[in-house]
Amino acid sequence: ILLDCGLVEWIDVEERGELLRRVGSVQEGFLGDAEAAIGAYARAARDNDTDEAAFEALDRLYVGLERFEPLREVLARRVELAGDRADRVGLGLRLGALCEQQLRDPERAIEAYRRVLDDDAASVTATTALGGLFERSGKWPELIENLRQQAAVAVTESERVHLRHRAGEVLEREIGDVTEAIEMYREALS
Repeated sequence: ILLDCGLVEWIDVEERGELLRRVGSVQEGFLGDAEAAIGAYARAARDNDTDEAAFEALDRLYVGLERFEPLREVLARRVELAGDRADRVGLGLRLGALCEQQLRDPERAIEAYRRVLDDDAASVTATTALGGLFERSGKWPELIENLRQQAAVAVTESERVHLRHRAGEVLEREIGDVTEAIEMYREALS
């Protein structure tokens, strides 16, 4: 009733956020009304765009309801809010996978994975995902650079050989740079 009649507007933003999160929690947990819970949490997030608890609750609800576009927006905001590098990486990987797999939006997926690499340049998950996206999108120069990066951090020699050979194939077949391809094949054999 407080929410509907506008009385909540008289409460300061922090207290209002707490009230809205409690309303959302009751709607979600006790009444099983995910829609009403989303409404309360979204209002808390709209009133205070740094309300991590509200964004976390929206994340959980959107995942459960498989609402991928609003989930993308929430994850993007959570990445921005995350103060801890490991949290940003984890959220960024989720965002990249969501954009790639559920939303079929390779450009946003690429952007998310690149952002992960800004925080963790050694992220094998992000680097590998980017390689697949570059290949499927026909972004050959980016794929070559990605394959070189993967080869540089590859754990086994056979993995390094495979990645360098694949880079040689892309240089030869997709880019048409036979000279560079030969050099890459040499690196693979050395």
